[in-house]
Amino acid sequence: MWNGPNDGTRSTLSVTLTNRYGEAWDHARLVFYMVDHDSSYAASGGTLAQSVRQGGKVNVYVDCIVPAGTTTTPGSLTVTVTANAAVAGVDPGTLPGLRFDPPAPNPFRGGAQLPRFRFALPNAAEARLDILDPAGRRVATLIEGRLPAGAHEVLWNGSGTDGTPAAAGLYFVRLQCAGHSLHHKLLLLR
Repeated sequence: MWNGPNDGTRSTLSVTLTNRYGEAWDHARLVFYMVDHDSSYAASGGTLAQSVRQGGKVNVYVDCIVPAGTTTTPGSLTVTVTANAAVAGVDPGTLPGLRFDPPAPNPFRGGAQLPRFRFALPNAAEARLDILDPAGRRVATLIEGRLPAGAHEVLWNGSGTDGTPAAAGLYFVRLQCAGHSLHHKLLLLR
């Protein structure tokens, strides 16, 4: 049961899950649609997995474990997401010199014009570049390992990790480096 509308109009929102079944849910993902006031978000009762900004709203994905219950004694869990700090100007947590340019072309069709992902690292570091679907599931990993400082460029052929073509739709490109995570949206047309 939500304590208010889950429609992108609130900066704090809670939900209480009631489990009347005998088994625990080891992995559940909740989506909170929050108002975007250039804030960062915190979650209690679960682990903040991802925040995706789009059109004045922020989709906040929270992973949690739902305890087992019975029809007479239901298990329950309360998860709350709160906008905890306004982000003004440059994020103070951003690594100076770390850059991740928007993909181009965007949108793209599989074939001759593949999207390019350009980024720069200020120092040699472990880096990972992933393609994610809107639910946060990894579709493909384009880079994983130690890279030298400087500019880098990677192409994506529109295929998943298993080599099959990814479905048309919205994807997120995530660059992780030195404890920092940068994201861009990418639209694949078929």
